[in-house]
Amino acid sequence: EILEGVALHLGLAEDWFDDKVNFGNSILRLLHYPPQQTPPPAGTVRAGAHEDINVITLLLGAEEAGLQVLHSSGEWLDVNPPAGALVINCGDMLQRLTGGVLPS
Repeated sequence: EILEGVALHLGLAEDWFDDKVNFGNSILRLLHYPPQQTPPPAGTVRAGAHEDINVITLLLGAEEAGLQVLHSSGEWLDVNPPAGALVINCGDMLQRLTGGVLPS
């Protein structure tokens, strides 16, 4: 249903992504990054800058500090979702499927 919403947002038919993602290889990974109990040592990085290769990434409970997105201006912006929010990242495959309209 998420891709249906994306299609409608882009002014496409609700089922526009169906033939591109149905019956393909599908990977679902559940990852848990527990909150850090103590501040990390200066200069350390928990996860460096990267793009996700997949279609979408769903981040539930992404309420801990540190998540950032790169704005088109080149500035890194903090992501501060409200409690219980679902953060949806566009991956490289969605960028390609949308012709770059939705950047990874």
